[in-house]
Amino acid sequence: KVIPPELNDWAIQWVADIGLIMRSREYMAYTAALYGGMGLMSALLGLIPDVALLDTFLKRLGFAE
Repeated sequence: KVIPPELNDWAIQWVADIGLIMRSREYMAYTAALYGGMGLMSALLGLIPDVALLDTFLKRLGFAE
């Protein structure tokens, strides 16, 4: 299934906003749970989460090597 562009844009902005707040290392576990929740929410909506896209978000936020 294709994710609607407006939903995708909202998700990117939401993740970026959360990322700014959750930048420090002690929030890594919380952030991981947040991404897990996003994946679960996507699955419930019948969407397949784009793992590569999430990985890109993590790298941008400095959580992934």
